[in-house]
Amino acid sequence: MNVLKQSLAFYREHFFKILLIGSVFVLPVLFLGFLVIGVIYKYYNLYNLTLLADAFYSFAILLTIMFVQIPFVQMVKDEVLEDGLSLRSAFVSILKYGFIIYVMGIFYAIAVIIGSILFIIPGFIIMVLLFSFPQAIILEEEKWKEALKSAFQFGKQNLFKLLIFILLFTIGEWVVEFVVQFVTINFITLRYLYIILILLFTNMLFIPLFSFITSFKFLDWSGEIDLEEY
Repeated sequence: MNVLKQSLAFYREHFFKILLIGSVFVLPVLFLGFLVIGVIYKYYNLYNLTLLADAFYSFAILLTIMFVQIPFVQMVKDEVLEDGLSLRSAFVSILKYGFIIYVMGIFYAIAVIIGSILFIIPGFIIMVLLFSFPQAIILEEEKWKEALKSAFQFGKQNLFKLLIFILLFTIGEWVVEFVVQFVTINFITLRYLYIILILLFTNMLFIPLFSFITSFKFLDWSGEIDLEEY
């Protein structure tokens, strides 16, 4: 519970910085992903290959979530481990860590999808074991091999807690998205583009909180902070 309180407090304190980063970086990435997925579904549906399109959709979601966390993990690092939060540092971190996290995100997404195709449970386990790679490489400034090991150890030691956290967070986001979509369609607009932008904006607001919770939990696990005293 302390990690949630700390993350929410951090979110409230830096809301306008989060909004700026989200508008400049996260929202364009989400919109680009939406366009790509739309094209893929349109193409594969012509050949009745919806399952393949679903696989590409899952791939895009997993890759995007890992990639867009970068500046928010850096925000936590600057606040806790450095001299103070810096917007410049948050944006620079995208250039510094973007390539390696993007590449690892590709392998991560492929591994999760293959595990899910073979059996659903292995896919979930792989997802949990390695999803904190951005935290490991940014917070601990490790090379990719060591960061991968740290992420794996963090995931393994907190497997069930993290699995429950991811599931509950996902369900909560779905509920909020459903309510937002319902309100938008019934009381605001029926224009498809506006509906999509509002839903993407909603997603944009959830991603930082997800990243903060994971980052503070990772720092607590690694011994950098004690959430009971922080």
